[in-house]
Amino acid sequence: MEKKSEIKEELSNGGKLKNWLQDNIRIILSILIVATIATGIYSYSKRTVMPTDEVDGGTEINLAKTNKEDVKNDENNAVVVVGEDNQDNKVEKNKNDSAKKLSVKQEESKKAAKNSEKTEKNSKIETKKVAKKSEEAVNTTEETEEAFIETANNGDSLTLLARQAVKHYLEKNPTEGLSAEHKIYMEDYLRKQIKHSTVVTTGEKISFSKDLISKAVDASKNLNEKQLKNLQKYSARVSGL
Repeated sequence: MEKKSEIKEELSNGGKLKNWLQDNIRIILSILIVATIATGIYSYSKRTVMPTDEVDGGTEINLAKTNKEDVKNDENNAVVVVGEDNQDNKVEKNKNDSAKKLSVKQEESKKAAKNSEKTEKNSKIETKKVAKKSEEAVNTTEETEEAFIETANNGDSLTLLARQAVKHYLEKNPTEGLSAEHKIYMEDYLRKQIKHSTVVTTGEKISFSKDLISKAVDASKNLNEKQLKNLQKYSARVSGL
């Protein structure tokens, strides 16, 4: 009887448990699902983040060190590259500076050439002016049937006027065999024969008769070698005789 009671009691308890399970099956399943998910997440996290001393005997440390060295090497390489760029920039800058200096020198050479051309041009103009002035001075001679009348320019002397008269006479009356010494003697002959002071004023007209000049030519032809030699020191000072 006692056994039957115990069996009935167990059956009764089993029926209650069964009924409870049926009533709470959804809650139990939900708890199991949540627990399974939590276990999986925990297990995954344990595999991903592992202690340093458990990863191949400190491989993680070695990897970190290697990464730092790579970064350092990259930085060094970057410095080298920058250095090369700076060197290239420096070379380029030197080229530009050299080009600028060359350009400046070329400009200076052009300016110097222009200045030289300008100076030469001005010199030619000045030479022409002097020649024109000299020609005008020569053209101040007037010729008549009996004489050559010379007009004094600024700075002219009586000797210079006599020289011009002799020159014009010989142009009209070519005479062979007359040297520079003969002409020096002739102008001095005229100077002494003209009754005029050695000082002349600008614009003053001095008349040298053709007859007197002819006598000077004849007198110069009578000079001996010694006299002509003595006149060389004077003729050497005068050009264009």
